[in-house]
Amino acid sequence: MRYLNLVKCGVVSSLFGLLTACVSESSTTGGVSISEVNTSDCKTSVSRADTRPEYYQEISEKRTTLTLIPGVTNEVVGQFTDVQNNCIIGRFHVDITRNGDELVLIIYPELDMLTDCVCLYDIGFKVKELEAGSYHLKVYHTTSKRNLDKSNMIYNGSIKIDSQKSITIPMDKR
Repeated sequence: MRYLNLVKCGVVSSLFGLLTACVSESSTTGGVSISEVNTSDCKTSVSRADTRPEYYQEISEKRTTLTLIPGVTNEVVGQFTDVQNNCIIGRFHVDITRNGDELVLIIYPELDMLTDCVCLYDIGFKVKELEAGSYHLKVYHTTSKRNLDKSNMIYNGSIKIDSQKSITIPMDKR
């Protein structure tokens, strides 16, 4: 009986740790900030060695999308869907900078480990102090070192934030 209580306590503690580990806070410069970053669990995992080639290719070719939904005054709810990364990332972080009408979003994992396993994740976040308007958006998916270069840019284009309408943007790369 005592063993069963210890097991229950261990399970509850583990679940609490998992729930709190998947939410992070990030903030940046230019008057805008990111908050309430949530990383999903691995939705689908594939491995070159252990997955049927056609299924591996299907998952590998999925394109990440970014959905931006207007919230309360000068707040936008963001959602990256089907972000590919290795299976041992910890969680994702999101940073933003604004310089005039240029926005730069950076998504990066907490951990960088070489694995033979690729997962699809969703990343939710809120952008605060971003008013409606037209912007030039650059999105980078980097390693934990956050080095920005063309090889890890996944979107570079114009967007219009409308306080009444959400937008979904397919990223140029996975």
